[in-house]
Amino acid sequence: MAQDQFVLHNKSGKDKIRFKLINNLIVFPVEVNGVKLSFLLDTSLV
Repeated sequence: MAQDQFVLHNKSGKDKIRFKLINNLIVFPVEVNGVKLSFLLDTSLV
């Protein structure tokens, strides 16, 4: 079942996400069910 909402840690309505720029690709750390992973942001630009 998919998550239907999420909660930001502050009241400003935005948050910061750390990422690494590797070979012009945006890679950010994610933890899912206690497992640390690296996700790639796909902008679908050609």
